[in-house]
Amino acid sequence: MSYLWDEYSVDLTYCLAEKDFSPYAECLSVHSGEREINGLFRFGHIFSRLAKHMEGNDGEKEAISLLFHILANYDFLSGVTERDICISMQEEAILRGDYGSRIRELYGKLGRHQKYVTLKYMEKKRVSQGRKGYAFEAAREMLRGILYYSCKSRCLLIFIPAARGDKSGEDGGCTCEEVYELWKALFLDHWMEIEPVWGRHFGIIGCDNTMRIGELQIL
Repeated sequence: MSYLWDEYSVDLTYCLAEKDFSPYAECLSVHSGEREINGLFRFGHIFSRLAKHMEGNDGEKEAISLLFHILANYDFLSGVTERDICISMQEEAILRGDYGSRIRELYGKLGRHQKYVTLKYMEKKRVSQGRKGYAFEAAREMLRGILYYSCKSRCLLIFIPAARGDKSGEDGGCTCEEVYELWKALFLDHWMEIEPVWGRHFGIIGCDNTMRIGELQIL
């Protein structure tokens, strides 16, 4: 089912569907610049009075399009929580360049879900006021990464099951290495040393699952 606020854009023109519209959808022709709306689906008390004035009246059509824009924004904002607004502000900060041009570039290449995951953990970190960095949780979702601490080298190790140049995400344009760069810059404390391990897990003595011949690497 398509709703008025689905794929909303200020550049779209909305008009009332006069025939052949679905009684179960609000928004039709979602791939064109002009969208036909079944105004009777939820807004019948508004548009039933306007429909008879539509034909041949360009001014009325402009007013109807404007009204649909107002209703779309009202609908969207009615379902937005405080957390949603804060997440949106995190995105605005990235796009403004508050985190630097490189972070803005990498963020722009992420897929839709990857962007949401990134912003979600940035907001969690903000709410915790730095008491928790959320690096571990974000690594798991962004990279399927697992973090370990090496007593020998006194640094963190992060195992990432993909290769550096593999594409990350179905709809994104980032490589796994670029997502790692973004994750490291946003969530890892600057004073912590970390070494990425790609593709094959490293062997851990005493942990049989990691000590399989041909399936491990030695650091």
